[in-house]
Amino acid sequence: MIPEAILRILPSVQPLVFETDITDCPYSTGGSLFLVGYKGRAFVLTARHAHSPENCSPICVFPTDTSQRVLPLKNYFFVSSSDVPDDFADFVAIEIDMAKINDTEVGEAQLINLDLALGDWLSKADIAEMYVVGYPNEYSCVDYQQEALANHRLTLCGRYVGASESDHLHVLEVFDTNNLETFSGFSGGPVFAWIVHPGNRGEIVFCGMTLRGTPASRRFHFLDRSLLLHGMEIFSNKLSRKIL
Repeated sequence: MIPEAILRILPSVQPLVFETDITDCPYSTGGSLFLVGYKGRAFVLTARHAHSPENCSPICVFPTDTSQRVLPLKNYFFVSSSDVPDDFADFVAIEIDMAKINDTEVGEAQLINLDLALGDWLSKADIAEMYVVGYPNEYSCVDYQQEALANHRLTLCGRYVGASESDHLHVLEVFDTNNLETFSGFSGGPVFAWIVHPGNRGEIVFCGMTLRGTPASRRFHFLDRSLLLHGMEIFSNKLSRKIL
């Protein structure tokens, strides 16, 4: 059973939806993202290979599971794939333009507060329950006749396996693949650890971002949060200098 504390944070994870500029099919979907708060700002995080920001159409980021409005975005941060190959810098951070949020519905977006979700999980990985959250492509589509997006968020539970063969990546193994034929669509979603301390006190810890995996192996490879935080630190410093 998924802990209630994990369930409460799931609305922070939303589908990656693209505007196509095609009249008959104006939207497409594929991939995951999540909303975070960091140093007084709000950001969208997703995988670079899922978003391809160098040559990608605009994206739509929904604030809640039921909203039809989108969050205003500005200021992209990513490292070009021509400069740094995938894995090490396979992420994109996009600032949410808080100054343009004047609608109650949009303001209901739930953020993962990174200042409160960065506990030590690696030393307790042997007792932690690991959770990967995202929108598998098999459960996501655009119904053009009904003019509706059909996205289903899935949370898979597993255990920590160890470090990946790629630097700064970890491996987790899920207990149940939910009969998925592919894990495509989970890219860009967050990975959490649920750690129960003495006294039965549970703690959610943000561990990183999903990059790839296969149902055959039941394993996901995810980017360590340290790379995401390093990128966010550089991004925040640049934004602060721009304001000053």
